[in-house]
Amino acid sequence: MNALIARMRDYLEKERLQPDLNRAARCTVAFKVPMLAAHWWQLPIEASFAAVAAQNIALVDVRGSYPLRLSLLLAMTLVLAGSTWLGGMTGANLPLALGAVVLLMQISGLWRHLNAEYGPALASASALLFLIALAHPEGESMANQHFLAALAGGVWGVLVQGALWPFRAQHPLRRAVADSWLALSDLLAAMAPEKNRVPNKRHQKIAGYQAVVRTALDQATAILGAAPSHNQRPYLRQLEELNLAAARLATRFMAFNASLETLMERPDFDALAPNFEPVIFPSPTPRAASRSRGCPGSRPIWLPRKSVSAGSAICCKRCKTACSRKPATRPTECN
Repeated sequence: MNALIARMRDYLEKERLQPDLNRAARCTVAFKVPMLAAHWWQLPIEASFAAVAAQNIALVDVRGSYPLRLSLLLAMTLVLAGSTWLGGMTGANLPLALGAVVLLMQISGLWRHLNAEYGPALASASALLFLIALAHPEGESMANQHFLAALAGGVWGVLVQGALWPFRAQHPLRRAVADSWLALSDLLAAMAPEKNRVPNKRHQKIAGYQAVVRTALDQATAILGAAPSHNQRPYLRQLEELNLAAARLATRFMAFNASLETLMERPDFDALAPNFEPVIFPSPTPRAASRSRGCPGSRPIWLPRKSVSAGSAICCKRCKTACSRKPATRPTECN
């Protein structure tokens, strides 16, 4: 039994890192269940409110600790339900409806300003539910039912989001370390020699990415340090080693960049540039970086094989496959 659970957990740990499959499954389950439940049991609610609210909550890729995720998802659920109720209450009165539209537009702008990652999705979903409720002829008499339908759909979306949380308790920690490697990848890409280069702009660009790397490393170190039970969880030590490897690699590449800038001042540097391709080589068609995928191999990261050996346990099957496609054209991108 324990072996079966271990295999299932390993499968989920690998497959869930594929963001397209993960989001598609969450979207389908969150949207279809309210529609089928309302039709099967003849529920006295408008299923569209529940389905839209559930879908938008389930599609949000929330980052951070699990208490923070739960709080944010519940807050978004209340916002969607409140927008639905507001549309139902003002649907029968044109001046009130216009005032509610202006109010919702201002609040949506505030959400976008406060959080650029979750604000736009929340603003669009709340506006959609508001307009759907506004178009219903029932008006005030059905506003409470629409509110409950959207609230129930949002809660169902939260349940869909949290269905796999018990199987991936280390996911926020792994994602924090992955952000360090993603920031390091951006720094290495900024160091790549370019034609018609302007030294001042290149230096400013590298300095900006260096600050991002430093911030990501500090955040990962703080998150890993706050994690309990280091002795009982071996993967925490692996994540710490992997984060430390990113810090050391960033330090070495910054020292390398100082020498590289000296060489770039030479008039014959263009002839020397191809020799640096094994170290830093910007891909003309880099794979899209998936922030929701907690794997450092989800985008091009050029480093020796031994540099990621400590974190081999957190590399996904998909990135291993991608790395083996062109083994002879560039250095190993992942373990």
